[in-house]
Amino acid sequence: MSDSERNEENGARPGRMAGGRFLLALLGAGAAGAAGGLVAWGLDQASTRALAGFWVPTGPRLLAWYPGVGAACGATVGTLSMLFAPRAGREATAEDEGTSRHHRALSVFAWSLLLVYLLPVLERAELVGLRIGGPAVGIAGAAVALVGFGLWALVLRAVGGAVCGPLLAAVAVCAGLVANRTVVASPFAPAALLLDAALCAAALLAAYASRSRGGRIALATAGALLLTASAGLHLVRRGASPETVHDPAPDVLLLVVDTLRADVFEEVLRSSPEGEAFRRAFGPASRFPSTVAAAPWTAPSMASIHTGLYPREHGLVRSSRHRDLAAFTHLSQEVPTLAEGMARAGWDTAAVVANPVLHRDSGIARGFEHYEVLAGPTVKLPLLTALARLRLVTPRFYQPAPRVRAALRSYLDARRSDRPLFLWLHWMDPHDPLFEHDLPDSPADGGAEATALQRLYRREVRFVLAEMARTIELLDERGLWRDAVVVLVSDHGEMLPSDGRDKRLYGKLYGHGHALYDELVRVPLLIRTPETTADAERAQLVHHTDLHDTILDLAGVPETAVPRIGRDRVSLASRLRTSSAGIEEPARQRRLALSEATHRGPAQRALRTAEWKLIDHLEGDARDELYAVGEDPEEVSDLSASETEMLAALRRRLDELWNGLDDPPFTSDAVLDPATRRQLEALGYL
Repeated sequence: MSDSERNEENGARPGRMAGGRFLLALLGAGAAGAAGGLVAWGLDQASTRALAGFWVPTGPRLLAWYPGVGAACGATVGTLSMLFAPRAGREATAEDEGTSRHHRALSVFAWSLLLVYLLPVLERAELVGLRIGGPAVGIAGAAVALVGFGLWALVLRAVGGAVCGPLLAAVAVCAGLVANRTVVASPFAPAALLLDAALCAAALLAAYASRSRGGRIALATAGALLLTASAGLHLVRRGASPETVHDPAPDVLLLVVDTLRADVFEEVLRSSPEGEAFRRAFGPASRFPSTVAAAPWTAPSMASIHTGLYPREHGLVRSSRHRDLAAFTHLSQEVPTLAEGMARAGWDTAAVVANPVLHRDSGIARGFEHYEVLAGPTVKLPLLTALARLRLVTPRFYQPAPRVRAALRSYLDARRSDRPLFLWLHWMDPHDPLFEHDLPDSPADGGAEATALQRLYRREVRFVLAEMARTIELLDERGLWRDAVVVLVSDHGEMLPSDGRDKRLYGKLYGHGHALYDELVRVPLLIRTPETTADAERAQLVHHTDLHDTILDLAGVPETAVPRIGRDRVSLASRLRTSSAGIEEPARQRRLALSEATHRGPAQRALRTAEWKLIDHLEGDARDELYAVGEDPEEVSDLSASETEMLAALRRRLDELWNGLDDPPFTSDAVLDPATRRQLEALGYL
């Protein structure tokens, strides 16, 4: 018997197949798998669009991973099928053989599509187990997930066949993974478990229908159930309709740049072409160079802006009771937010936010009718999430400034309301990880003495200012800029190694959340109103908590509709208004500014006056620090040993202020889903 006859007799087994024929079959399987990978990308995008309301841009490099991983899966499936496929009978016709090859290609495509999701499933299960009980539980969780994944695939294969079964299994797994990254707080939350059960039931029903009435019915059923679940989740998240607006009512724009140091912002604004373009687009504004952040990281600072309360009062802080578990509290339902008040007074409310720490489950989204968090592709798309965790792709946990503008444009295109708008835009670009941009050299980069990190940070600030200028142009085109009340602020700054802080005390010299020096808690603040006709610098002390009442007053929201916080919070509205004679109205002055750091490392408090600053170390061995910030703005000389009377006086005032604050309402720890937790770890929040 000839070699070809023996190969034919033994079927398509690669061990006995001529090398060229086996290679062609393997290439065909790889091509089918690559097609499955591209379909996986489409499923990820469609599921994210259906469940979260937006597409996730990937770029060619990240997109290429999908067909690449799919091709590897296809080659694996093709090899296994050739190894274990039954031998073809001699009497098979050419037509039968062609049909068999066609079916085998479809089967390889379907199983490759399903296997693309195996890695994200294992990664997710391992991370959940790791958070519950450590590495051993994580490995056990991955092993259980592997067994469950295999059983799920075999059940769908038995019910739906070799093609439709794995296809439906892949759709269900994809939707479940995306939902757990987008619309539920935890994979163990009731909503998540119900959604998983519904997806499994839908896939089984569709698989059964495919065997009895054809694959089209199966796919139609699965699609209908997925759309129904998406619509239900969307309806659950809809807010109440606003009340009648109080005329005349301006649009109100809250522009936040994450991790923006006041000193770098001021220098880039003065000495870079991007700063000049931004100043030209922004127009005249009042600048407040002595603005103090409530905390050196995002969640408590933004909650203070949106509630007018100190972190000690609103409670959206890292839980000291579970610091080792990195638990977070969420904003209590009893704490009213600025967006709730604006919506109640008749404003449309919308937010486009690039920082994933401000996810819906933090509670800060309450009151926003449209709330979009622009997480990056290595968070939202399951395969890229797993590859980033394996360090095979560069993590991109947030969307850059152009995506904020694109998301805003999409929202404005779809908006049909004629009510005034309260809009919060939150850019993330100066936050680690930093990326290089195609910008010309500028004195704002820091010159020859600047370190590589200083230069990169400054260029990120230049980049975001250029993009903000383009966003302002978009807002102006839509009639939302010229007569608007505009507040630009940052949530906190950033510590750089060049600041020269004591590494023994803080453990790190780059980042935020762990100290209360001015590079972390002095933030830029610009305010522009329709009446603003010239730039002005206002030297008074300002705090994040002042912005709540300021925005309400500038918008003209009556106190009967939305009560003010009052007490030591100082609305800047009267300072920004002028009488018909051009005389400034009298205004109260803030005397003290409180900041808190309870996020990582020993807890600290800081009290700032116009001339002095006390840093009170509540935990650890570090001694309290005292700086004459009026004369020593860089906080170089600690005067706690020589100015003992001032130190004692500021301690008394700090304790009086602290003890006079109300305790926060009861807040349980927010349960973070694995994807959100991973984002926060990558961004330095955990």
